[in-house]
Amino acid sequence: MPFPGRTHPLSSVKHNHDNNGLFSASTMYESSPLLSSLYEPWGMTSYQGASLLSSTGSNFVMTCSQLCASSISFAISATIAQQISRLTRVSCATPVVANLVGISSCALASVAAGEVYETFSKKNTSAAGAHDETNKSARRMADAILGCTAFVMLGGRFRKFLMSDVRFVGANAKKSIPAVGSQYANSSQKAKVQTLFEKHGCHTCGTKNKSLGIVADHQPPNKHAYGTGGAEASGEFTRRRGWLAPLLPPPPKQRYFPQCKPCSTRQSSAVAYNKQVLVYNGALALAHTTLLTGAAVAASRMAAPEAHERAGIWLRDHATPAILHTAAQGCTRGVIAVRNLFSDLERSLRRP
Repeated sequence: MPFPGRTHPLSSVKHNHDNNGLFSASTMYESSPLLSSLYEPWGMTSYQGASLLSSTGSNFVMTCSQLCASSISFAISATIAQQISRLTRVSCATPVVANLVGISSCALASVAAGEVYETFSKKNTSAAGAHDETNKSARRMADAILGCTAFVMLGGRFRKFLMSDVRFVGANAKKSIPAVGSQYANSSQKAKVQTLFEKHGCHTCGTKNKSLGIVADHQPPNKHAYGTGGAEASGEFTRRRGWLAPLLPPPPKQRYFPQCKPCSTRQSSAVAYNKQVLVYNGALALAHTTLLTGAAVAASRMAAPEAHERAGIWLRDHATPAILHTAAQGCTRGVIAVRNLFSDLERSLRRP
């Protein structure tokens, strides 16, 4: 029932129709006294103000969707990298190879984030002309370098892209406390380890679920450090070395890392049989370093697309050839040095 003395807000709107018979909303904007009072001080009609507000809101939604899509793409790529780690049996503890695979995985994840942003941008007609297909490789190279740099600056480590081997320090390891030989942690040390667990999670799988149980994990394990758990405490470790004990290096210093009980159980069996057991690092996909790195790649393309592309062209045409040339020279010099070493050894052995 209409209020007495009042008219419906839309009663004064003229139902104008265009050639297609569609209702024109311009008359509604022009006849709204509320919108007129908001936009008239800025020298705009209510229709212009409403159009500006609508376009600003749509641009904001588009920007947020592009950043979120790039972040999700980076997280998915990081998860796929761990699955490849499982298939190739390369863990975060594998010497040299782990860092190389981690850097490659981060670079490829960054390129994927950039490609997702470019796909979203092409749907927007205003940005469609900003992508030159001839320089796509340059943009991808800039994405890779920027992504790896942002990941490190945000506190990430490349070994996080690989699965954890329960026998060694895990991919999610961040902080630890000193351990007193092979002895188990006391109450004070357990409290510190629990605090680290609540803040950083299990160093092997990344979980922060305290209901699973918290363990102060020796790293390296007692068997790796002393040969057996009680050898150090009983003095067997020193007696087994005999008169060579003063000449041999001391056992490695151990530290306590926070670990959940399921990972500790897997570790016991793996260390006993010296068998590789890989565990998925579940904290990587939702880590702030992962999500913000994908967003940083998209933000770089969004804020300065021309500078981003020029940086990629410089990397492709100048920096990369120089790096490859330097690496080739280093390898050549190394091969020559090794060859000369063997030649000198051979001549020395031939001398009477």
